[in-house]
Amino acid sequence: MPEKWQRPLAGNESAETAPSATEIEISIFGPGLGEALAVHLGHGDWMLVDSCLDGDLEPASLAYLESIGVSVEEQVKLVVASHWHDDHVGGLGKVVETCAAADFAFSGALHSEEFLTLVKALADRSLVRRSGVSEFAEVVRVIDERRRPGKVALESRRLWSRGRTAPKAFVEALSPCDGAVRQSQRALAELLPKANTNKRAVVAPRPNHASVVLWVAVGEIRMLLGADLEEAGDAQRGWTAILDRCDLDGAPASVFKIPHHGSANGDQPRVWEETLVDDPWAVMTPFIRGRHRLPTEEDKQRVRDRTGNAYLTADSCRPRRKRGAMVEDGLGLFDAQPVLVDPPMGHVRLRREIDAPTWSRELFGSALHLAP
Repeated sequence: MPEKWQRPLAGNESAETAPSATEIEISIFGPGLGEALAVHLGHGDWMLVDSCLDGDLEPASLAYLESIGVSVEEQVKLVVASHWHDDHVGGLGKVVETCAAADFAFSGALHSEEFLTLVKALADRSLVRRSGVSEFAEVVRVIDERRRPGKVALESRRLWSRGRTAPKAFVEALSPCDGAVRQSQRALAELLPKANTNKRAVVAPRPNHASVVLWVAVGEIRMLLGADLEEAGDAQRGWTAILDRCDLDGAPASVFKIPHHGSANGDQPRVWEETLVDDPWAVMTPFIRGRHRLPTEEDKQRVRDRTGNAYLTADSCRPRRKRGAMVEDGLGLFDAQPVLVDPPMGHVRLRREIDAPTWSRELFGSALHLAP
């Protein structure tokens, strides 16, 4: 029988301690259809990026922080939604509601009347499951009740900082740029429901040029979190826009959350050459939906060729449990994306003392090293 999802740290006593005040951490979760990050910025300050559900259908990052004794209501300072694809927002409403002290940051592409109208019009129209739209409807409700507006993530905009207590730290959005925002808002307008039309599945615009890439600095340590940003091949959108237009404060990143599940359309060789140290710690999450599987074997090899420290939170080539023909036909009819229950949750954890020369790594659940 295939294993069900498990919380990544269940039964692992050595992993159930929080990092020290001077220890930096990045944890990346991903079972195959979902992605979430938890980042310790020092002194008990945490940032959560995106959200996915664990085997108990709880947000994986919240379950993890609670398991190591972190007060999520007080210690999470920033929650970031990189974009609204369903595999990045599972449980996001609960994350924002639970992290009462945190600011919420979201892509500038979603800061529009078009998106708010879409959320209000379609939040209750899901036929099968909670969707990205309904998760954002919950987020909008929470921030409206708190009367604390969210932070709009745009190119070179600081989202959070700590300047008085060492180590100094900040989180900066590197995207989206103005061109990507305008393009995405035009695409959102096309999704608005028309009068006298049937209910239909709402799919986020593609390609994804409005995803929020984050540059994280803690003391001299740098991390580049690539979300799902794709490469557009021009200076107005995607990775080329970041490389040509953003000031990355001169220090290369030692950790790279590889964009878009390692796919070729998220790859820009200049990122590795111009923003990362040699042999960086690089982590990607898989995407498995039907026959669509990322990363491919070619994607994995491309990453292996660039670093010996490459990791994957779950194997994109693993077998999946088959469903009956009637179930598959029904899911296809409604364009449904059911929660995948076959694999355990994968979790890659990197920790590093602020004055240490390198990172230590631990793997939980289905996570694996992509050995050269």
